[in-house]
Amino acid sequence: MQDILPPLLAVENLAEINDWHCNWLSEDEIAVIIPGYSQLYEVHFIWQENLHCLHLVCFSELEIEQTLTYDFLKLLMLANQKVSVGAFTVLENNALAYRHVLHIAPENLGELDFLLQEVLAIAIEEGDSFFPGFEKILKNDTLSQDDFTLLSLGVEGSA
Repeated sequence: MQDILPPLLAVENLAEINDWHCNWLSEDEIAVIIPGYSQLYEVHFIWQENLHCLHLVCFSELEIEQTLTYDFLKLLMLANQKVSVGAFTVLENNALAYRHVLHIAPENLGELDFLLQEVLAIAIEEGDSFFPGFEKILKNDTLSQDDFTLLSLGVEGSA
């Protein structure tokens, strides 16, 4: 039987295996820099021992410096309707992030490596799908109906 790592040590181990930069921010938070398709993502993992919850917060390189527009809020709603798990949100510091929480019961710690890889794949995939639309809105204040239609389509398979 393999040794079971506590959640944040498992994150650190996964980062080392993939040669991702990671930094411990506290005893219950670690940040990992992960390359996506078109940008780097800073992913924070926060462990709440008492609730057995691992919070994932995936930040893009986008900064929101203006009042949120109708099109931005429309895309935020569309994105949150399309994501399979988790949600996009604007945090208190005006950072746009994708968030998800994993409840990890003690008896499921043996599956942690699989769960981490799965939730990271989803976070990066969702980020790569929607962050470009958010970026376009933040630069141009609008998206065309064609843009919304394209973003509302799911991506199936690969080219």
